[in-house]
This record gives sequence, C-alpha cells and structure tokens, in this order.
Amino acid sequence: MYELTMEWGRGYTGKMGNRCWVRSISQSATDYSMESEFIGATKVVKEHFGRQRTMIAFTYCLAPGLYQQEEGGERNYFVAWDKKGETQAKDISDERAHAMIALMGSGSSVEEARRATIPAA
Repeated sequence: MYELTMEWGRGYTGKMGNRCWVRSISQSATDYSMESEFIGATKVVKEHFGRQRTMIAFTYCLAPGLYQQEEGGERNYFVAWDKKGETQAKDISDERAHAMIALMGSGSSVEEARRATIPAA
C-alpha cells in the first residue's frame, strides 16, 4: 500500500483553504468522462492554531492504480504500482493519464496501461 498525506487548513484563505481529496480512476466511460470513486482518508489528524484556524492532515492508504488528487487548489494525476513487493507512486502528465484511461476503457488493466504509456527515455 502507498501512503499519501495531504493537508487542509480550515479557517485559512489562499491555497491552504482549498479542500484536498483523492479519487481512484477505474476506466473511461466515454471519450470525455471517466469512472472514478472518491477515497476516504484512513487517518485524520487535527492541529489547532487558535480558535478560528485548524490544520487537518488526511492520510490515505492506496493500492496500485491510477489516481487524481487535489491539494492547495492544484489538481494532478499520479500512478501507484508494485515493484519488488513495495508500492511506489509517481506524478504523471495529464496527457499520459488520459492515454491510460483510454487504454483502461478498452479492456487493459492499470498495470498494462501504465507500461504501455511509459515515455521513451
């Protein structure tokens, strides 16, 4: 399992005031949409900084797969995979994510789509 921790600041403005989330992407439903499921945090830790402000850290335990996350108002894709018994993760470009989603929609597994879209060195 890959462990990801993200933070959100309740009572803050700017980037920290934007909520964070993770969703698992399963396949392409159509050319312009994808099937996905929001993932619940496995651990939540709150730190209070005065009455009005609280920093909240969300920890997610993720299995190998394709994910999209938002933290601090920025959204990106990443892929998690097993390598020698350990789960690793890497941010990927939107283009690669959409290519993986299209391959998954045509019947490929996440691992097959990940390997097929590895950029040439």
